Amino acid sequence: MKSHVFWILSWLWLVPWHAHAQEITPFQEKFYLQMGYFLPEFDSNTRVDNRLIERGTDLHLEDRLGLNKTQTLLWGSATWRFAPNHRVQVGLFDFNRHGDRVINEEIHIGDKVYPIGAELTTDLKFRVIPISYMYSFTQDAQFEFAGYIGLQWSKINFNVAGSITTNPSDFNKNAEADADAPLPVVGVDGNYFFTPQWSVGGNLGAFIYKLKATGMYYQGTVTTATIDGGYWFSNNVGVGLAVNYFKFDVDVTKDSWDGKFTYQYWGPQLYLTGRF
Repeated sequence: MKSHVFWILSWLWLVPWHAHAQEITPFQEKFYLQMGYFLPEFDSNTRVDNRLIERGTDLHLEDRLGLNKTQTLLWGSATWRFAPNHRVQVGLFDFNRHGDRVINEEIHIGDKVYPIGAELTTDLKFRVIPISYMYSFTQDAQFEFAGYIGLQWSKINFNVAGSITTNPSDFNKNAEADADAPLPVVGVDGNYFFTPQWSVGGNLGAFIYKLKATGMYYQGTVTTATIDGGYWFSNNVGVGLAVNYFKFDVDVTKDSWDGKFTYQYWGPQLYLTGRF
């Protein structure tokens, strides 16, 4: 039912442009919007240390804590071309994952120790808001090639609730860690229309970073890549299919999280596009 509502609202959102917008040639639109489904597969690791006592346990979240390895979610992005060669773009990916697992080894998360046989319920919320400025080095009626600089603004919340079912009153421990990671990224972006209706494109971005401020320290890498193809069945409305890859690896030191976090996903995207 939710999927039907999504597609209906998407069409209602696009129809007014289709009815009233003027003829638009590739790379001349003022606004470009995408909205659709993303089906990623995850590979994630984390460690939450207790800086006063000891290093936490390195955890592969899918295998050791039972987090779901795949998910279906909605995503979207919006681009504003405020000058012929200048664009700004913002997007949103919002992941909410859950897992249950009875552990067969002792695990340390922050200042909490979970013994063998403990039942752990894990929730991981990870939101990525990519924000970028693009400058087109080359542009004609069929091809555009640009460089970009921006931030992959990432918000992470990791929560583990542990209990022992044989005697729950004697053991009930919660561990939580959260962090905001504004990750810089630079890259390139290209699109080619080999007919007025059909296009292919892609982008690649990466950065090695070290960020230090009062009360926090981040160090690591971020990599992102997309390959896509699109079909415009009218002047203003189209459909696209893409494969998206993202990975970031961060060592973090701050009051709410001291440790390491690695998050990788990739998968297909199916989406509607609108331009005007």
